[in-house]
Amino acid sequence: MSTSKHLPLRVVLGCIFVVQSILGIAGLIGGKAAVKAVSAIYGGSMTMTPQLDYIVRMMGAYILAVAIMALLALINPAKSRLVIYGLISLMLLRFLDVVAFGKQAHEAFKIPMARVWGDGIIFLILAVFLFIFRPQ
Repeated sequence: MSTSKHLPLRVVLGCIFVVQSILGIAGLIGGKAAVKAVSAIYGGSMTMTPQLDYIVRMMGAYILAVAIMALLALINPAKSRLVIYGLISLMLLRFLDVVAFGKQAHEAFKIPMARVWGDGIIFLILAVFLFIFRPQ
């Protein structure tokens, strides 16, 4: 298969893969690595407690699994339609999460509301692009 086939979709999947890999690996490492990743990617701050560290490590595994699925879809989009629909669903759910709980993210992690909404719009744009460029 030509690498230019599905190029826009592959770019979107590549972006998802990179960000999810960073968050997933940092989450699995936990501690300061997770705090730095959250700060770098979402612009927030977080106080790590032993309980939060455990939850972050557990979530890191799920996030890394999403990264792997995005990579598999990037490698062969035509055979990964269900994975792409799953990623669309995830991005839409993350957007809805911002709509419903953006203020809580702002207050808990000291992320400026403009940044919270900007991240939400990025999730929505990713979902739309995945849908538009999905294999037919």
